[in-house]
Amino acid sequence: MKILIADDSMTMRRIIVNALINYGASHDNILEAEDGERALELWQAESDKIGLALFDWNMPKMNGLNVLHVIRDVDKTVPIIMVTTHSDKTDVVAAVSEGATNYIIKPFEVDTLVSKVSQFIDIKELA
Repeated sequence: MKILIADDSMTMRRIIVNALINYGASHDNILEAEDGERALELWQAESDKIGLALFDWNMPKMNGLNVLHVIRDVDKTVPIIMVTTHSDKTDVVAAVSEGATNYIIKPFEVDTLVSKVSQFIDIKELA
């Protein structure tokens, strides 16, 4: 199983990847995208192996909510966590109502990330 992380901030991707590796994941099972278009390319190439996705809301080329819509058209089951600076309750409710399985508001603690991811997958299974 793999996890797909899409965020235009390399620093944010490093934080997420390092947290997952520190909790037992292998880097080989983590896919990274710097924008929404690349996230969709990786999704199309690896969708049968992806067990969870984390998408930043604001990305160039295609935002996370648009990526979510495209994926939800073909896969309603894979957990997708939106990672966002949008802390407005209306935005969070909108993301969940449109297919996000959960959300994380930036900035976040690593424990929050691990807790949310662990609701859907055993990080050690990514070893």
